[in-house]
Amino acid sequence: MVRVVVIIVCTLCTCYYYIVGPFKKKASVIMLNSPDFKIGDLVQLKKAESNIPNPFGSRENNLFQIAKIWANEVRLSWQRHIYDVNELKPIPINGVDDRSIHLQVEPYSPCVLDGMSLPMEDADRGYYLDKIKSLGWDKLLQLIEQQRIKYVHQVQRYLDDNFAGCQLKLNE
Repeated sequence: MVRVVVIIVCTLCTCYYYIVGPFKKKASVIMLNSPDFKIGDLVQLKKAESNIPNPFGSRENNLFQIAKIWANEVRLSWQRHIYDVNELKPIPINGVDDRSIHLQVEPYSPCVLDGMSLPMEDADRGYYLDKIKSLGWDKLLQLIEQQRIKYVHQVQRYLDDNFAGCQLKLNE
């Protein structure tokens, strides 16, 4: 008898579903709660470890950036320890967990449309959503308000796809 594994990715919540089992019998479904993280994504550890040095990230909110990914293993920036992807969680957009993140914009980047303010290079390390509001990026704000975008790494993907040269960074 052949066992078949089918992987389904939910595009709304970025969860993985593994359907395991022979097709002649009822298949069992296992849901993994880990989102589809990529290198560069900002994340939190599910269990905060107080002794983790993070010189270029924000220790107060347990925020880190993914440096490398191998299958289900992840190395965070400025860390030697290898974590299982299930030890990570996405950073919710709530003004508390994500308060130490700012929007870095390249001056005169090609991400300005009619009616939008021109981003200027500055030392502004303010809250990234305040900067997005001041730039008039209403579509992104609407997606966040409608809860189609719930996590910081989803904002990073939106910026990558629509606003070249604009990135979310951890406050140093």
